[in-house]
Amino acid sequence: MKNANAVALGRLGGLKGGPLGGRARALSLSPERRSAIAKLAAQKRWGATKIKPQASAKLLLPLPVAQLLKTYDVAKLDWMKQDDRYAIVREIVRRGSRPARTWLKGMLSESGVRELLRQYAGAGFNEPERKLLRKRYLLTKQDVPERAFLELEPFGDRLPRFKRAGVGGSMLVCHAA
Repeated sequence: MKNANAVALGRLGGLKGGPLGGRARALSLSPERRSAIAKLAAQKRWGATKIKPQASAKLLLPLPVAQLLKTYDVAKLDWMKQDDRYAIVREIVRRGSRPARTWLKGMLSESGVRELLRQYAGAGFNEPERKLLRKRYLLTKQDVPERAFLELEPFGDRLPRFKRAGVGGSMLVCHAA
């Protein structure tokens, strides 16, 4: 049990962090420092501050996105460069987690992603991934053309046999012998 006299004596100085403390601290800080503290808090809370592409080319990537781009020099990626933007979008669309896709949705609308995929004709995606792209983003085969794909079928303990398939016989398909 607490000593009532000690509690009353402690409250004479005010409660720690109470309504007066926060207001007094905010008034004592410069606007720049308050802004820096708020940005740091947002970065800790959400993984990165949301940056408008027009405002800054330097991109703060949240951890799930940075992990997808581990084969790239992330410091050199520039959201304002269309090739870099496509590389980021491609990796998120191909194998991005939910937080990465949520971050992308905040940076670029779905129609913006669709247009970027259309401009690059699905470069960097294999044919099964292209099928999913066409379905998910409502793209046509003119937007994202079909691509030759080596399809391997299970053949058990027998040696595989390859045959030509696809448009004009341009695809190899592995069949059981």
